[in-house]
Amino acid sequence: MAEEQTHNRALALAGTFQGAFLAACIATRGRAEAAYFNASIGSLLKHTDEGIERIYGGVLNLKPGLAHLSIYLASAVKEQDFRHVGLYAHKLIRLADILMGDQQKIGAIAETTARLRDTHKRSASTVLVSEIATLYYRHFSSLPPQHRIRVLGKREYLRPTTNVERIRAALFAGVRAAVLWRQAGGGLLALWLGKKKILQTVTAIRSENGLDDPA
Repeated sequence: MAEEQTHNRALALAGTFQGAFLAACIATRGRAEAAYFNASIGSLLKHTDEGIERIYGGVLNLKPGLAHLSIYLASAVKEQDFRHVGLYAHKLIRLADILMGDQQKIGAIAETTARLRDTHKRSASTVLVSEIATLYYRHFSSLPPQHRIRVLGKREYLRPTTNVERIRAALFAGVRAAVLWRQAGGGLLALWLGKKKILQTVTAIRSENGLDDPA
């Protein structure tokens, strides 16, 4: 049971890093790989009791999240474009903490996501992404500056409305994953003090699923 919980914690944390990574991709490259973006956005249409793997449609769909979590845990950040992924992920965890402490926000978000599950069947459709982006903006962009995430990138990629919406939707998926991580027993202190153990779990997951190559 403990091993399963550790496994689920690692996958949920990878989901958080994947949301951060996707936002960074769009901001710096103007695009994100469709399969992983669809999996993260699609996770928002799934119920938590389905389990982390099923929420994302399988471990393979968390490949970049696992890879960048591994990079972060090993303190081996070398990719210039994505040096901010760890910072974004930490901010997403902070937003998850704020969300979990605000029952009014939780209720409003739960009501909206329930409606989205009923009305959207295709992951990452333009309309769905726009609605999720609005949800993120409404509940997190109005927070004090120290809690907001300022995504850095190239101006030509940050200007288009569609990109802004995709970035916000990816960040929202990251917040949801951070909530799942917290609910599975994850915590910032454990993240700092238990990096080696979490890295071992992530490394095992990647190896077992043939995900050792870079994202």
